[in-house]
Amino acid sequence: MILTNCETSFFFKNYGPFKIKDLLNDLKINDIENISNDIVYDIKDLQTAEKKHLTFFHSKKYHSQSSKTKASYCITLQNLAHYLPKECKPICVDNVLLTMSKITSKFYPDATNDDFDNSVKKIEELNFDNKIKHGHNVLVGENVKIGKNCSIGHNTIIEKKC
Repeated sequence: MILTNCETSFFFKNYGPFKIKDLLNDLKINDIENISNDIVYDIKDLQTAEKKHLTFFHSKKYHSQSSKTKASYCITLQNLAHYLPKECKPICVDNVLLTMSKITSKFYPDATNDDFDNSVKKIEELNFDNKIKHGHNVLVGENVKIGKNCSIGHNTIIEKKC
């Protein structure tokens, strides 16, 4: 787990909105005859998506969430498209997760940059109260505050100013 610069924002800058047609053309998705020049403002999961959002649906185990999504568009498989509400236009692809990865990199290109915090030290080397339980290989940056009775899992990096 990597937590990045919590002081500014845990999330990355959204470079949207985009015309859905442009996004799909960039990915060479040709089956877009029913796609208008609608604008999508963000990508969201099935449950939190609202109108003007793009979502994805890749597994039948999420069919109950898919039938209630409010997204305008959904990247999905042909055999799952019938679960979507009529207001949500399916965009059928062969590999939903790969397609969403490519779309995510358009909306959030900075998310692929890992400007690693070089101030991190092993938690054992720092003066934290013994009330913090932690696993192996925990790294903590400068100016980090950790509350009482916290548990930090194995292989965690908490970068500076969190």
